[in-house]
Amino acid sequence: DEKLLIRALENLSSNALRYSEKGGEIFFNAESAAQDGKIEIKISNTGALIQEKDIPFIFDPFFRGSNSRREKGTGLGLSIVKSIIESHAWSISVSTENQLTTFVIAIPYN
Repeated sequence: DEKLLIRALENLSSNALRYSEKGGEIFFNAESAAQDGKIEIKISNTGALIQEKDIPFIFDPFFRGSNSRREKGTGLGLSIVKSIIESHAWSISVSTENQLTTFVIAIPYN
């Protein structure tokens, strides 16, 4: 569903903007991981990293991570994103490496 995918990407993009500090950077990347038979869409940003202790819970409804409590919101955005991604039989993950928070949507094409 194209509209749902756009909604998920908009949510991830707006989060990247919200949590990047002034002068920070946001990266968008899509690549084929041929050996895995997947296309990966990556959205990364510099700025406030998601704390390790929060990562297992960030896709839970109403969860507000330690760094997000200063921002307005209900804590539903990432749970909606995950529901959209999983409704297409895709997967989503997050990592915090090299001073970047990166969300990866994996889309199988085989």
